[in-house]
Amino acid sequence: MTDAADVFSPAEIEKILSMKSYFNIIHKEHMKGNEGFFIAYKESYVYAGGAFASQWWHEQPKDIDFFILDNPSATLWFETFLIKAGSHAPTVTVHDIRYMKNKHIKKVATDHLTKIQYIFTDYKTREELMASFDYLHTKVSYYKNELYITKATYDAIRDKKLVVTNQENWYPQREEKFFKRGWVNKDLGAGAWPPLKGYAASLLGARMITPSQNQTMVNIITT
Repeated sequence: MTDAADVFSPAEIEKILSMKSYFNIIHKEHMKGNEGFFIAYKESYVYAGGAFASQWWHEQPKDIDFFILDNPSATLWFETFLIKAGSHAPTVTVHDIRYMKNKHIKKVATDHLTKIQYIFTDYKTREELMASFDYLHTKVSYYKNELYITKATYDAIRDKKLVVTNQENWYPQREEKFFKRGWVNKDLGAGAWPPLKGYAASLLGARMITPSQNQTMVNIITT
């Protein structure tokens, strides 16, 4: 794992630490009263997705994606956790996911009180999960109290640039909501890069991004 100072400027690191501090707070609130279970299953869940970009731009996220990896015990506990949350008030909605392309997503439920969206998957690792994401700017994750981000992802968030990194799970219909919030592609005009196969190959071929500077994963562990 590369040191953050070798990839990001001091100002960029400050922004990333702010992002991490925000998710430290989200996580502490989320596990309040159930700390023992969250700690026991810490390798089985990941916060990831567009909420990180929303925080960077000081926007209120619609929801915060909380992915449960393939662990039967963790899955059972979080399903029970959701049922318990929903028993106090009708705050939990289980979503119809039949329209979704991603066969690895098994169930999605949102607790509207906390804005946490629980996404149950059969991914074994954080890396497998992140490889499935359609847009580059969503590939930020908070896992075991560490924040993971690449320079390419940071730049996409900073520039509000849509870059498709996984055609298989990409929904063109999703673009419209990003356009309304000011997301564009500054090289090709409004819209995303054409869907390209192969994350590293597509970025290198289309944008001449240097892997050592832009695709190196950095984890920010400072609390």
